[in-house]
Amino acid sequence: MNWRAPCCRNWKGNLVARLRGKSSGRPVLFLAHLDVVEARRADWTTDPFTLQEKDGYF
Repeated sequence: MNWRAPCCRNWKGNLVARLRGKSSGRPVLFLAHLDVVEARRADWTTDPFTLQEKDGYF
C-alpha cells in the first residue's frame, strides 16, 4: 500500500492511500480528512454513530 498524509496549517490534512491491484485487478484509492470534529447526537436528525443505508448509499 502506498500512502501519504500531506501536511497543511493547523494540522488539518488529508490521508491518501492506494492499494495496487493484483494481476488484472484494479487499484483502490482511499481519501480521508484528518480535521475531525465532535459529533454530538443532539446536532443530528439521525444517529451519527449508526451506519444507515439511504437511496442505495451508506
